[in-house]
Amino acid sequence: MPTQQPNMACPSCGAPIDAERRFDEVYNCEYCGNTAFFTQQVSAEGDGTPQSAPIANIFSRFKVGQHGKIRGKTEFNILGNVQIEYPSGYWTEWHLKVGESDFWLQEDEGIYVLFDKRAIEEPLPAIESFQAGSSLDGWNRLPRWFIIEVGKAKVVGFEGQLPWPPKVGEEFTYIDGLGGGQVISMEIEADGTTAALSVGDPLEYEDIEITSEEAGGW
Repeated sequence: MPTQQPNMACPSCGAPIDAERRFDEVYNCEYCGNTAFFTQQVSAEGDGTPQSAPIANIFSRFKVGQHGKIRGKTEFNILGNVQIEYPSGYWTEWHLKVGESDFWLQEDEGIYVLFDKRAIEEPLPAIESFQAGSSLDGWNRLPRWFIIEVGKAKVVGFEGQLPWPPKVGEEFTYIDGLGGGQVISMEIEADGTTAALSVGDPLEYEDIEITSEEAGGW
């Protein structure tokens, strides 16, 4: 059940912040749109200037605060989301809490993938080496994976609680592929050296059940 930590309020409008995760780094105020940054001492920081990050009005069956189950057994809580624009439209990455772990549910026009972030422990290949139709074998202890799409995208909005502050408006390269029966996705920032790696399982619509529309219980 979400708990309200003491002394947590939006630095812009003073509204209370209900923080379920004391180590989340950023919270987008639902009242004024200000972005509040948390420290590990569970306080809210900010310069008092509203920093809105509105999301596009796209239909979704999900919303921040919902609880649910995956395949009838894995319980989750939706803490926040990040909306990303790419040439074909938008996709949304929903920040889920599953037990004490963070996962990301990617939603793209009815296609769902449950991603787990992976550490990158080996040097990143040159961005030019990622080409649709090519493959990578053995990099970062991953199975051989085939690249199916490479493109440019940018974060255009976010809401709720997130473990890191999104870089709204900054373009990045995304690489999507398949390997070992899983979906493999990588996002490389404009500098070509900073990247995030995720490995996920595709889900069907009926695999995801919403059990509560309100934060605070299953």
